[in-house]
Amino acid sequence: MVSESGSSSSQPDLSKLHHTEHETSSIFLRKRKAPDNDFAYQFSEFREEILGILIASSRSNSENINTISQNISSIKDQLSDIKATTEHLITENNNVKSQITKLTDTVKENEEKIEALQNEVHRLTSTQSTSLPVLAPLCHDDLIVEIQERAERSKNVIMVGLSEPQVDTAVERLDKDKCEAQRVLKAVAPDCSVKRVQRLGKYDSMKTRPLKISFASQDTAKSILRNKNIMNVEVKKLETENITITRHKVPTTTYEIADNYEDIKTSTKAINFLYANVRSIVKRGKLDEIRCIIETFPTTLHIVVLTETWIKGENEAMRLKITNYTHYYNYRTAKRGGGVSIYVHNNLKHEFLEEKCEDNNHFLWIHLDKLSLDIGAIYKQPAANVSQFLELYSTHLAKRKRAIVFGDINLNLLSREKSTKEYKIMLKENGYKLLNKSDKEHCTRETSTSKTILDHICTNLPDNTFHMAIIESSLSDHKQIYLEVNRIQPERPKKLHYEAVNYIKLYETIRQEMTSANLMNEYKRLEDLLQKSISKDKVMKTKLQNAPKADWINKDMIKSINIRNILWHKLKQNPKDEENRNKFIQQRNFTRRYMQTTKNQYYHNAFQKCERNPLNMWQLINSLVANKPRSSSVPSKLNTPLGQITETKDISEHFNKFFSNIGSQLASQIPKEYHDNPINILSKERKSTDKLLHFEPATVSVKTSVKKFRTD
Repeated sequence: MVSESGSSSSQPDLSKLHHTEHETSSIFLRKRKAPDNDFAYQFSEFREEILGILIASSRSNSENINTISQNISSIKDQLSDIKATTEHLITENNNVKSQITKLTDTVKENEEKIEALQNEVHRLTSTQSTSLPVLAPLCHDDLIVEIQERAERSKNVIMVGLSEPQVDTAVERLDKDKCEAQRVLKAVAPDCSVKRVQRLGKYDSMKTRPLKISFASQDTAKSILRNKNIMNVEVKKLETENITITRHKVPTTTYEIADNYEDIKTSTKAINFLYANVRSIVKRGKLDEIRCIIETFPTTLHIVVLTETWIKGENEAMRLKITNYTHYYNYRTAKRGGGVSIYVHNNLKHEFLEEKCEDNNHFLWIHLDKLSLDIGAIYKQPAANVSQFLELYSTHLAKRKRAIVFGDINLNLLSREKSTKEYKIMLKENGYKLLNKSDKEHCTRETSTSKTILDHICTNLPDNTFHMAIIESSLSDHKQIYLEVNRIQPERPKKLHYEAVNYIKLYETIRQEMTSANLMNEYKRLEDLLQKSISKDKVMKTKLQNAPKADWINKDMIKSINIRNILWHKLKQNPKDEENRNKFIQQRNFTRRYMQTTKNQYYHNAFQKCERNPLNMWQLINSLVANKPRSSSVPSKLNTPLGQITETKDISEHFNKFFSNIGSQLASQIPKEYHDNPINILSKERKSTDKLLHFEPATVSVKTSVKKFRTD
């Protein structure tokens, strides 16, 4: 046998050749060294490959850089948004904190008010048998004061028709009134106890005043009111007087807002006021518009109060007259602006009290005699020191027992500023209450961005009912105020008593005397007889003074003013509306021209008709003069080098001294040469050393000067 592995034959094994070649095919053989040109070619390829790799890498890096840049920009924008959002959140957070603080303060304030109200209600319910103490009102506790007043009035009744006792002293009258009231009330309430009584109104022995009866509790008053009909039947059995009992009503103030004057609710049984901030009454046409407004009201406007009149002097003030009114005024001389005026109807007996201008703040006071009422007009300039003004204002208010005050105070009642609070406290300390309604709807000055109450009315009248109307007007940037005070009867029209001849009796007297005495030819005795008979047959007659004529004012003019005011109100609500602005400007200019043209044409036509008839001309002049107040519409006042004099006796004394000394003063101014030799006065050769006898010729004709006169 032949061993396959152990054969030592020297011949190669060719059977394994194919297998060996297949196994060695994967072995890398070492190449021969390439020549130089082959290496350069390979290096070039290698370089191109490297460059391609670098270019591709560069493009990739560029794209990556752009992407990163965009991402960074986006991050920056997001950071800006985050920052803005953060700032907004911080602002909102601060606002929320402030609102929370305000709400906290409001809650605390309301809790204090609720607690005070609860204490007050508890006191009212627990002290029915004792008198209710009047608590000092706090700054914002008007509701508590109102509750107290209503509680006090609910214990009162008013008895009408109980005759007044005819005794001399007021104390005795009160005692008898109390006894009579107790006797009458026992018919329905035998156990009632009258706490006190008071007659309402001024004492007049010829009249019977209502009697206010106060009880200890509300139940007694309610019981009497429920059974008053039974009481009337019982009273008729005792006496013949017609006695009635009514509830003691609480005085109220009603309000309205008007676009024109004809829509305002008015009463003939009240005293009526009109207040306006005019911003220069001396401006052409404004005084005429005030006259038109006065004629518009169906009732008499007794008092017209104006602020910011801008009057500069006495002569200017004396020209600003309104028919049948007396003009009181106070003005500043240091600079333009300010000033107050009060026009009082001559049906009311009135007198000047006081005027003052200090730090360009104005105070003017008058007195209405029959009503025993003081009327004040106040103006505070915006830049005035509030503390000093309030101190001065307080001294004026403290002097007045019964007063109504109108004024442009330039303190906003809708504001919570410290100065406004001090102003309200000052009024309450002096016993005055504001009649303005403190809400934006009843503001007295309105712009496109704000609503304020700068014009105030206050009073210390306790038992009167008021009606106030806010009137839209473009006369200035302030609204006008109409105030009506009820329960004050205005003075009746004046009665003139005069002597008149009864001609029927005169004729009979003369005929009898002439027949009996045969006086046909005795003229002297006839004259004596006529004078004697006229004196004998005079009788007293009475007539009512005629109201002043309307002159040139007509309904179309009033209608034009109302339309202008309505357009003005629309423009203030939307100041960017050009259409409304143009309409308002056109209507304003038309109203101004129409008012002036109508006035000029009225007087021109009146005189034109009598141009060739002197008799009719004088009749027209007399009728125009009769339409004006005969007495001066300016109160007695005289400015002297030593100051202003208002007392009539002092004015008369000053005139007496002036005219008694004027002769010697003028004589002392004549040069001495004329004293020594009077012939020098007529000498042609004299040398004039002064202008005593020198008159320069006028260069302007009188006719030209008269034509330039203003009609208003």
